[in-house]
Amino acid sequence: MARSSPEVSQSSPRRGCRRQRSGVRIPPDLSLELALAADEHGLLSVARYRERGGDPRALRIACAAGALTRVRLGIYCDSALWCSLSPREQHVARVRAALSQVGPEFSAAGLSAAAVWDLPILGSWPPTVTLLGPYRGGGRSDPGVRRVTAGFETAEIVDVGGVRATTCARTALQLAARGDFVAGVMAADAVLRSGAPRAELWREFDGAGPRLATRAAARAIEFADGASESPGESAARAAIFLAGFETPELQVEFVDAEGVMRADFAWANRRIVGEFDGRQKYQREGNGGEDPQAVLWREKLREDRLRRQAEAMVRLVWADVMSRERLVRALDAGGVPRRAGLSPQPRDSRPNRVPHAARSHARDASPPHETGVGRVGG
Repeated sequence: MARSSPEVSQSSPRRGCRRQRSGVRIPPDLSLELALAADEHGLLSVARYRERGGDPRALRIACAAGALTRVRLGIYCDSALWCSLSPREQHVARVRAALSQVGPEFSAAGLSAAAVWDLPILGSWPPTVTLLGPYRGGGRSDPGVRRVTAGFETAEIVDVGGVRATTCARTALQLAARGDFVAGVMAADAVLRSGAPRAELWREFDGAGPRLATRAAARAIEFADGASESPGESAARAAIFLAGFETPELQVEFVDAEGVMRADFAWANRRIVGEFDGRQKYQREGNGGEDPQAVLWREKLREDRLRRQAEAMVRLVWADVMSRERLVRALDAGGVPRRAGLSPQPRDSRPNRVPHAARSHARDASPPHETGVGRVGG
């Protein structure tokens, strides 16, 4: 199944950017008035503007002129500011706007909490905000807002930069429970990479209830490894597993006369090495502002050194991860060994709760389970 990569979504055009219409001018005093009425995050609500004595019609005029962008019903943002935000930041702004219009019992959840925590996702950030709240019967969603109730009773809510959200571990569980193994591993890896123990993910799993404590979530948590240094590496590792190949050793060090270097992946007693290349490291905004040509040249020299240390090298990009056919071709060409046994096929799994008796809490000493059955830690 084709997917958009997280890096593609990060570099996509800003959603909802508007140019100010020619011939329509906003009086300077009105522009200043609008700026002063906005909150510290640049959001301007009709209610707040009215409280300051403003005429809400001025907001509609500014929006029609392109000076303001409507974030959601009743809330606007300066268009120049809005266009300067990344897609993730725009989604967080939508979350702030939505939470400002509901009670304190609601919090960001799912993909919206992932945006708040800056967890990686597959694809683009959605225009609809997901809020977790109590069940009240009947319709639970408003335009631009999807209200969910799964796990509300047991969810710990924390403040993340002024936004109420489920914890990072609970958010990763919510993403993993959606059933996509690759996306679930990306989220769980990110939690472990931040320094949280695997036990924290299992703790959320055990207390979440059957709608979140699914087999798909369990497999993602079991397979997760904080040694994956980027969302792309996490996605590649999960896709490699689903394609039926051995799970690679991660961040393997090699030493030559020039010093120490690391390969993203290694197989067959380190005779085969693998590298994942995302576009971001070759773009100024993704490499700390360094010249992309200099980065590319340094990577080439490092690759030449790695090739002298191994019998074969496999270089993967997002297009390989998104296409199983391409991935299999690349791995077979590099001689990567196939895995004995069956793939867990988590994308086809049903949201059935893993029997509590089958779970053990002494997992941190065990390596990831190759078949994806049962729970282990690492």
